[in-house]
Amino acid sequence: MATEQSYLIVDVMRTLCGLEAQWVEETLPLVELKPIAGLGAGYLGAIDRRGKLLPVVDLADCLGLARSPYGLSDAIVVLRSPQGVSLGLIVNEAVDLQGVMLDPDPSLLVAELSAQAREIVRDVVLLAGQPIALINSENLFTVLQRPEWHQSPLDSATDRWQTLSAMDQALLRARAVELAEADRADSDQGGQPWIVVEIGGERFGIDAAAVRELAELPVIVPLPCCPSHVLGNANLRGEIVTAIDISPWLGQERRPAVTRSLVAIVQVEDLTVGLAIDRAIETQWVSTQRLAPVPFNASTAEQLAPVNGSLDSAIVNRESAYIRGIHVDGGQATSWLDVATLLRDPSLVVNESL
Repeated sequence: MATEQSYLIVDVMRTLCGLEAQWVEETLPLVELKPIAGLGAGYLGAIDRRGKLLPVVDLADCLGLARSPYGLSDAIVVLRSPQGVSLGLIVNEAVDLQGVMLDPDPSLLVAELSAQAREIVRDVVLLAGQPIALINSENLFTVLQRPEWHQSPLDSATDRWQTLSAMDQALLRARAVELAEADRADSDQGGQPWIVVEIGGERFGIDAAAVRELAELPVIVPLPCCPSHVLGNANLRGEIVTAIDISPWLGQERRPAVTRSLVAIVQVEDLTVGLAIDRAIETQWVSTQRLAPVPFNASTAEQLAPVNGSLDSAIVNRESAYIRGIHVDGGQATSWLDVATLLRDPSLVVNESL
């Protein structure tokens, strides 16, 4: 019987792979690696992750794929085994978090993989017409413990760092330093507080410092001559609050007209608005060093629902301007929303004219 399981989909040299979400601890931007004696010839090095060394391998090496030089947009996905062993995998990009239906019998596509890849690939499935190689994390950890992996040097035909300029290398070094010192720079709880909310079935984090309160607006009065994303005004304990729908700016369909709504009341400088949300989930303490770089999803501007006919080209997708990064924890991905940038967008028309 087929069962559904969540996978973090990653791009590895234009090959899409799925990593079991329950094994994913976090995603990080690429940082400078330290050579560590004793790790083994197949390891690229290690990073100091908030005071603990994390060994790093390249998922392309594990699959037997030729590796092109690294770039600043590459990422490190941290896997953690049930036994508490952590490992960093270099990938080109974290693409999406998706539910995948697993069949007990592998597909015939597995036979087309190399013998090396078949050792760690559980199955190859088609999602939206694209083949996804599902990685068996337990097998991956087992392979990396073999003596031959520790003894076989990596293919040195390509200098993986050759295209990085001195400035790029300095940035990787700075990222590494920030990651190593993150536990000292952040609060005792390991970061800054974020309010996690659900909008359109997706998780978004809002800086708690910008959230004044979460409130239910029982009566929303529509405003004439306003764009459709302006839901209307509501009286909140004597204060008039404008409720807005930011779904189109997140790559989602516009919300239907409502007469009441749950909102996050956010305040940025002298501007206060209510962002319509589906529900409040939790508060998380997250270090900005734990945010993976965007783009996280391959959405394009054409896929966004337009706010109105004249603004199609004005709206940028969520990966470019409004999302500070992506955090994956416990198999769930949260996009961290840059509210200040969003509310300054002139296409949102959130100003004194409201």
